Amino acid sequence: MKNLAIALIFLSASAARADDTSVSEAEGQAPILNNDKAQAREKAIDDALRHAVETAAGTMVTSSTEVQDFQVKMDQVLTHSKGFVKKYELLSGYPKIEEGVLTVKVRATIGTAELNKDLEAMGLLLARKGKPRLMLMIAEQNVGQAGPSGWWAKKDGSANPGLSVIDQRVVENTVIDELGKTGFEFVDQDVLAGKLKAIGPLSANPSDAQVREIANLTEAQVVINGSAVAVVAGDLSAIMGEDKGGGSMVSCKGTVSARAINTDNGSILATAEVTKTSLNINSTTCGKNALSAAGKAFAEEIQGKIMARWTRDLSAGNRLRVKVKNVDSLKASREFQNALTNFVRGVKEVHQRSLNEGLADLDVTVTGTTEAFAEELETKNLGKFKVKVKNVSANTIDAELK
Repeated sequence: MKNLAIALIFLSASAARADDTSVSEAEGQAPILNNDKAQAREKAIDDALRHAVETAAGTMVTSSTEVQDFQVKMDQVLTHSKGFVKKYELLSGYPKIEEGVLTVKVRATIGTAELNKDLEAMGLLLARKGKPRLMLMIAEQNVGQAGPSGWWAKKDGSANPGLSVIDQRVVENTVIDELGKTGFEFVDQDVLAGKLKAIGPLSANPSDAQVREIANLTEAQVVINGSAVAVVAGDLSAIMGEDKGGGSMVSCKGTVSARAINTDNGSILATAEVTKTSLNINSTTCGKNALSAAGKAFAEEIQGKIMARWTRDLSAGNRLRVKVKNVDSLKASREFQNALTNFVRGVKEVHQRSLNEGLADLDVTVTGTTEAFAEELETKNLGKFKVKVKNVSANTIDAELK
């Protein structure tokens, strides 16, 4: 399968947004066959609505990116574009007929909630975020273990000296399977072999700083860090009695609690906590099943929250941390902030965190991708300023004034 570089062609459109809708204007055309203007009008309207949905999708996906089978996936979304249109109106002055072709222009209200679901299913929202890679650090404790264990600090704390408990990573494997269906990619933790010693002693519950440090060793952009615990909730034989069907069955409760963190700036993308139960005659298997069920539910909830956050960032504005060297005065910092607002596309707000010995630390809210903003920053003429971009990550840019 080849990666295809596809540039979405945007037609004239407006982006007046409501909570779950966007309004787009687009033209559509159709040839007049057998002098059947009514049929041509309907086909032209269908064409216009497809373009309107494509425009709305374009604001959520990308203008130029490499995605596996991108056009095929986008066509699958657009084949039922009418399903995303809440309402539309034909603009005045249309239809127009020139050289046997009928043209219409519509103003359509697009249901972005429904469109988002299709884009998420196709993995196209991930494309505009640059296909960020994830790393999982979920400490797991099954029934029979005295304490949690994690791949970064394995500890087998069995409550029963005669019981051998293996670090099975039930929740992590479940989350990888579920998020992988959408297109999320995960780093291989084996690349950390021999590197963790440099960080120092690691417990099953590492600090936030240690989590980010570990994730950065793998170049993961997002880390999901938390815990998963399974406990015996009750013995059904004691409650129901064997003669009433309780037998030797036990009930277990599995809880997954974790949060997704941007590794470059430490900001929290989303949090989720899910609890599920299971029944089995074996307490260890019962706990494993409860953890698996909780992991699946957790993956669904955290994915929805991450996608919602990324969609909001891309449409309403993504806050980036921009650190700029060689800013020699407070006046120069203010002038540079004004230059960003006036000359760089998509910049909505600029706030200064600090100015310390020539280093300006700025919060910049932009619509669009970090990479696109970085390219504009380096190539645009910003008045008297010329910028050299030194480093770019998902949410942080290091630059200097020439």
